[in-house]
Amino acid sequence: MSLVREYKIGDENQILELFNSTFNMNRSMEHWYWKFRDNPFNTSIIALAEEDKHIIGQCTLLPSLMKIGDHNIMGGQSIDAMIHKNHRRRGYYEKLSLYSYELGMERNIPFRYSFPSPSTLEGIIRKLGGTLVCNIPVYIQIYNVNSFASIFIKNQGLARLLSQPLTAFLKIIKRSKIKKRLTYDIKKVNEFDSSFDELWDKYKDMYSNLSIRSSNYLNWRIRNHPDIEYQVFSATENNLKGYIVLKIEEKKVKGKYLMKVGTIVDLVALDIETIDQLLYQATEYFNENKVDFASAWGLDHMSHTKELKKAGFIKSRGCIPFAVKSFDEKLSQELYKKNNWYLMPIETDTY
Repeated sequence: MSLVREYKIGDENQILELFNSTFNMNRSMEHWYWKFRDNPFNTSIIALAEEDKHIIGQCTLLPSLMKIGDHNIMGGQSIDAMIHKNHRRRGYYEKLSLYSYELGMERNIPFRYSFPSPSTLEGIIRKLGGTLVCNIPVYIQIYNVNSFASIFIKNQGLARLLSQPLTAFLKIIKRSKIKKRLTYDIKKVNEFDSSFDELWDKYKDMYSNLSIRSSNYLNWRIRNHPDIEYQVFSATENNLKGYIVLKIEEKKVKGKYLMKVGTIVDLVALDIETIDQLLYQATEYFNENKVDFASAWGLDHMSHTKELKKAGFIKSRGCIPFAVKSFDEKLSQELYKKNNWYLMPIETDTY
């Protein structure tokens, strides 16, 4: 007997087993509770497919409080959609997605959003009525040219030989044009206090649409993450002027080349001077920790994108799709305009 239903307490054991087998991962129960039970906005919406008392599919909306125009509205990030391999192509994905939308509307979540892989984007648009708002450009800064050369050139001797002129060329391209003299007080952040709420009040109207970065949210998302240790730097001149969240991890590039990768996860700054000083701190941190390359998101209208280029980042061929499905026609005009959004990796559940 098949059944589509909402999550109930105790389902997490089967959900976690299905997730780890589907995505070949080792997510812990601690991580599951942190993300789905203990998030600061509300218990997540979890739609499940069940056959003979076995959970065989899931679609989840992770709630996130966002400023959309002049209003604070709860959005739902679509994550962890999965169907057991023995039950695919039977319509479960569409049923679960639509059911999660129903649950979301019942709980005043008037839109869902996601950062889908290219393989799932078509289904979101064609089958579920989603809209591709934009493709977010990814900027990179290369620190270890030898590692990059070895990916594209199989002959290691030739790779090392060619990396020398490439290194010299990149030094010219990367030559930072931002100010290196730190006039602000740059400090490591261990906890997000009330000064970050004051910063948010000053920052929130710089963009129409963005996640609300309260101290409560930042402590949950960054400080209390069960698996990732982020590095956060703040810039202060009498008052808090901005902060930057950084992450370093080892990951496989092109599925097989293990590299040390730095990521700018979030950047909030009140002016260009603060952006420049935080970016300079980030490049110093990545360099000291010997990353192979660093990455950052940058839509053209976002104020830090131009400064990324000055700091030596170059636009890559990669991009991150951002898709939205609105259930409220009054919101659609705000939600579907690319230039309304400030989007950073902190918004996703994978960084």
